[in-house]
Amino acid sequence: MPFVWQFPYEPPDAAALDRMRQNFPMPSEIMPYAWFMTGVDLMTWLAESASENFSAKQLTNAIHEIWTGIAFFPNAYPEVWGEWLRYLLPYAIKVMNSIDDDSWNPLLFPTTFKAIYKVFPEQIADEYSGFRDDLVYTFGTRIFPQVLSRDNPATRAPESASLQNPVFNDIWDYTNSPGMENPGNYDVFYFAMYFCLVYLNAAEIESWVESMLKIESPQWRLSILTRWLALVRGEDDDNDFKVSPPPANMAAFYEAMKRHLSHERFRTWVADIKSHQTFKTQDHYIFPISDALRTSIEQSLVDFETKFFSVE
Repeated sequence: MPFVWQFPYEPPDAAALDRMRQNFPMPSEIMPYAWFMTGVDLMTWLAESASENFSAKQLTNAIHEIWTGIAFFPNAYPEVWGEWLRYLLPYAIKVMNSIDDDSWNPLLFPTTFKAIYKVFPEQIADEYSGFRDDLVYTFGTRIFPQVLSRDNPATRAPESASLQNPVFNDIWDYTNSPGMENPGNYDVFYFAMYFCLVYLNAAEIESWVESMLKIESPQWRLSILTRWLALVRGEDDDNDFKVSPPPANMAAFYEAMKRHLSHERFRTWVADIKSHQTFKTQDHYIFPISDALRTSIEQSLVDFETKFFSVE
């Protein structure tokens, strides 16, 4: 089955989420918090609340306890935390892409990936027939939660600041962000890519890369280029969380990039990215991009071209 990132994205497969719910009922043992300063505190609210009503913030908080618990206290309650992750997965996957959910939290995706990686550090075991595919093809295709769909030209007002600033606002708003001189390294993109690099097989990596390069957004494309550079350089965005994709997957990723990103295509991307020299705030004020941001973008483009096409 081809693994595809797309925009606008399709909702996660409801049948797959139902299978997760059926196979992973609520654990009998209440989940403990991950810190034991004055004893063991239990997250009783998880067992007392209707799971389908959990907000993104509640799910993020609970899943954060799971990944930090296993990471920093691996001998404490790994089995219990793992059981609760399996139970919460279908609810988290559904909520993180709900366009109508005002409680959406961008931390839910990376937090859930961290927990998945702690529970399945090498590969996703088929704990019921088809579980691996159910998880990979629901969670793994979420990319960026509802931000992308909110910026769909078919649903956004024409005067939207996002649509008028396709390098700086269309996926993430860099206009007011500290460190905006380093575009394209937003952490959700980082974790979405690493999920695929860790858990996809070679055939899925091929279709994933092909679909990833087809998404039409200059900021998205800039993110792909800067993330590729970061991977080549061995740079890490999260000092508290290290990921080690299988070498075979990394090789398959680089080879697929070479097959699907031609020099001509890259130069078209560059012209589009460099054509955007201003950003517009939600208050409709127009400002030129800073010299530092322009220099950073141009240097990233030069570095990518030099490294990526050096063997052509």
